[in-house]
Amino acid sequence: MHARKTIAALLASAFALTAGANSPAIADSTGAPAVHLLPSPSAHQKSEFVAQARRAGLTASQATHLQSRVNGYLKRLGGTQVAINKIVLGKKDILLLALPGEKRARDLSISPKPLPAAANTCHYGYFCAYSSTNFYGDAINMYSCAVYSITWVTRGSWSNNQSKGTKAKMYSYSGGVVYTTPGAPYVATNGNWNGIGAVQNC
Repeated sequence: MHARKTIAALLASAFALTAGANSPAIADSTGAPAVHLLPSPSAHQKSEFVAQARRAGLTASQATHLQSRVNGYLKRLGGTQVAINKIVLGKKDILLLALPGEKRARDLSISPKPLPAAANTCHYGYFCAYSSTNFYGDAINMYSCAVYSITWVTRGSWSNNQSKGTKAKMYSYSGGVVYTTPGAPYVATNGNWNGIGAVQNC
């Protein structure tokens, strides 16, 4: 009970930082925002997030650090937090954060256990960007045809599992096309996000 209260108290202060996150991650071809932000998590949602952290075996410190990372993404990209490590960016577009101590990001509602080392969880119809190489790290799963902000400056990876032949474009911070991917299906296990400001998945 004491541990539960500690996690709840630490997360409560971290959740307070999510207010004012209003910069959408996705824009259509005209540049108009395509994400409609919802209110910050309700008391019930916060309680569920605390329960998720506890079920995942996170310590209070780990849960607080994870929420701090979530807050950082919300501030930079917008969206709506719907789980302890999940942000909805659009109807089917999500950002998953790797849990502390785990290499691969996973949806806790689908994968109750850590993913195996060789897992590539990019489902058909998606372009998935990963913050680290070999599909490790945080993941942005892009379904809607749009432009998605990239905030990483790390070596990373991506999986283009969209309909056959679909190509994605990667843009510099100034808006120029840096790279056009081969047609789907195609993966890159060792790339570089440094200098990439956005990805247009289709």
